Amino acid sequence: MKVPSTDLFDLIQSMSKTEKGYFKKYAKLHTIGDQNNYLRLFDVIAKQPEYDENKVIERFKNENFTKSFTVAKTYLHKLVLKALKNYYAENNTVSGELYDELQTLNILLLKGLYKESWIKLKRIKKIISKHQHFFLLPEIYRIEYTLRSKSRAPKGSPTYEDLFKEVRKGLKLPKNYFNLVQQFSEVNDIIVNKPNYNKEVLEKKSAELLGQETMDEKYPKSVISKFGYYQMKFHLLYNLGKIDACKKVNANLRDLVKGNANQLLNVSVPVIMAYSNMSIFSIINYNYKEAEKTINEGYEFIQKVENTKRPMPHDYTLSKLLLLSAYFRLNLMLGEYEKNIKALSDHVITINKYFDAIPAYSSALYAYIAMSYLALGNFDEALDWSNRVDGLKESIMQLKLGNLINKILIHLEMGNYIYLENLLPNIARNWKGKSYLPKTQKALFTFVKKIFKKTGAENLQVELKELITSLELLKSSEEAHDSFFILTWAKSKYQNTSMSEVIKRQLI
Repeated sequence: MKVPSTDLFDLIQSMSKTEKGYFKKYAKLHTIGDQNNYLRLFDVIAKQPEYDENKVIERFKNENFTKSFTVAKTYLHKLVLKALKNYYAENNTVSGELYDELQTLNILLLKGLYKESWIKLKRIKKIISKHQHFFLLPEIYRIEYTLRSKSRAPKGSPTYEDLFKEVRKGLKLPKNYFNLVQQFSEVNDIIVNKPNYNKEVLEKKSAELLGQETMDEKYPKSVISKFGYYQMKFHLLYNLGKIDACKKVNANLRDLVKGNANQLLNVSVPVIMAYSNMSIFSIINYNYKEAEKTINEGYEFIQKVENTKRPMPHDYTLSKLLLLSAYFRLNLMLGEYEKNIKALSDHVITINKYFDAIPAYSSALYAYIAMSYLALGNFDEALDWSNRVDGLKESIMQLKLGNLINKILIHLEMGNYIYLENLLPNIARNWKGKSYLPKTQKALFTFVKKIFKKTGAENLQVELKELITSLELLKSSEEAHDSFFILTWAKSKYQNTSMSEVIKRQLI
């Protein structure tokens, strides 16, 4: 007996609450006649913990639209995908058949529907080959790499080597380029994950890579290969802790992109991400003017890309959000909180669209928004954005801890002491004995515990001064940036002024 397909069930179960709500609105606008029936079918399948087709058919046994249940399922499957493609679409950036197929593929991949993803990927490769859209090959490589790590490739699928050759030819990269990529990846992996590795061997490997050139006789002026090499060189130097050398490579990278923007339009995503990384590097090294200049150049490049009206890779919007996140972080360091709120109003549709899609990246951006509202005294909005970080399925530990600080400060400002008294014991239990709890968080927890011992509206100058002293000691440590916001908050309370004013005084 043939086992019923679970493709529709899997797709529906993978949808977030927001996506399901959007689908229902979309379906009402884009279907006629049987629209209510298909929405009812959607709801019944969505409520099932495990797919049971017999129960679904029994539920609609007297309905005409389920006489051919396979057709009904196929129609609903297509309708859901159309709604999701519209949900994730970036307005006015892409169009046509290739865009449609790429959006479908990325939704399938996002939802973990790998069998369908392989089929769609094969079709997209044919379109790319037919229309010579080689600028999308790095994106296709990223998708295929993810697919191969999640599921077995169908028989007859091209190998990585075949794909490398295709990408190299399309982007005019030198013959040794991907071998170089692999070597850089291996050395970075050693630095990050193998602390006991032989240092002499590591230094030798690093020196060999940092001295290589990527160009060969066939493509002696490949801007893309130079861009890639500078990127790899920067990350390796950064992991080696050679900050001055990083600054030099950063300058080379910026000059290269600025002087060859038109030649790099085919690799827009890595270029925009490079602008984001370069600006963050300048921020953490307190070179705010350089960071601002880099961000502005990044947006100039984005404008050039969008003027081409060409189809964009799936990660294009993600790369724009990363640059936006760098912009938010810079404004926090400068005390320009109003600029962040203005930028939020300009980009809120895109930000909300990606709320469930890229949690690992979104958490930083949402935290910056919460911090901006907190600094401006809009505690309700601050709490709302802080709660969004908690609602993300994935978030790195450092950002979770940072958001915990935001929430404590927000509740302190709102006077929710009962909430905090209940929160702190849970924090203590969760983090007890864990060595990675940063000193910034420990200092804040100590401050909150001390103020609970006071009654009424007593003066907190002594406790605030102790908190400021504790955080000032972290200025030369790795936690300098993590402690910056809470230190600014503490000083604003101690000096009875705004956080913006505190920062302005420091920058004079």
